[in-house]
Amino acid sequence: MKNILSVKEAYQLSKNDNVIILDASQDGNKVGMTPNNPGKYIDGARVFDIKNDFSDTTSSLPNMFCNEEQFNHNAQKLGIKKNHKILIYDNLGIFTAPRAWWMFKTMGHKDVAVINGGIDEWIKEGLPTSSTPFTDFEKGDFKGIKQYQNIISSSKIEESLGQNQYQVIDARGKGRFDGTVKEPREGMRSGHIPGAYNLPFKDLLENGNYKSLETRKEIINNLELPENIPLVFSCGSGITACVDLLGAADILNNEMKVYDGSWTEWGASDYPLE
Repeated sequence: MKNILSVKEAYQLSKNDNVIILDASQDGNKVGMTPNNPGKYIDGARVFDIKNDFSDTTSSLPNMFCNEEQFNHNAQKLGIKKNHKILIYDNLGIFTAPRAWWMFKTMGHKDVAVINGGIDEWIKEGLPTSSTPFTDFEKGDFKGIKQYQNIISSSKIEESLGQNQYQVIDARGKGRFDGTVKEPREGMRSGHIPGAYNLPFKDLLENGNYKSLETRKEIINNLELPENIPLVFSCGSGITACVDLLGAADILNNEMKVYDGSWTEWGASDYPLE
């Protein structure tokens, strides 16, 4: 299964019994995006609540990946099974769905894809929707194994500065990356991790959809990324880092990691910055 599916491809797949659809939409964000179709769901979609069910709610940082036991428990509560093909979308076109996609990949689940354009594109195509999520399901048997190599800590990044062990890619907007725009969270310093490259996540999108593979390839190739070291994707709080990661997944062969703490952690610390 491809990582990114058109709504038509997703709709055809959804007719199969072993396919489920997850709505990964979240209330509020720090980039000023608002949904065009609030309260609308793809017909049959189940709610995948990143913030409350699939994040470490004991952490002072937002959206930190929960432990393996919590992920599996809440995935089973959603009726997700080991053999399910999982299609994920959100109500901002492309925003939180890539984070949910990456989480399932990090739990070792291979059959997972993002629906390009989300609910807005689904509605444009006249495909069936509902005003309520689907909740009539039995407990699933999902059991993933967390791939810890997909996540990197601030200390690992700090230790590696200047050693070319990783290449950090920051998905925040250029103003925030350059430090010319104030951070939306209180107490945050402005700037970026030393040596990081900037790839604003919106550069990979057009009208709420990922741009074509060819266009994304051109944008990413212009960064002149090193081929032989892992890439570390970062952003404000670990969400849009995954937009960049998914947008690059079919283009680059580098090992890819997410810095979960992202600028919410780094910007409030005494780690060096540029």
